[in-house]
Amino acid sequence: MNDFCHSKKIGFIYGGSSGLYGFTFVDFGDKHAVFDRNGEENKNAIVVGIDQDSEGMVTTHEDKRHGFEDGDYVTF
Repeated sequence: MNDFCHSKKIGFIYGGSSGLYGFTFVDFGDKHAVFDRNGEENKNAIVVGIDQDSEGMVTTHEDKRHGFEDGDYVTF
C-alpha cells in the first residue's frame, strides 16, 4: 500500500493496535519537511488518554519521565 501511495504522490498513514499498545506509521514522501520553530529537541511520551473537554487534556504514562509540565501544549 505504501509503494502505491508513493507512486501516486499520496501521503500514507497507517495505524494499528495490539492489545494495550498501538502504533502509527507516517510517510509523506521524500519532499516532506518538518521545521522546528524553537530548536528544542522533540519530547516523546506514551499517551494513555485524551479527554473530550474544551481544553483537550492529554494524559501520559505515569511511570515514565517525559519532561512536560502542567500547562504545556502538545501537537500530534
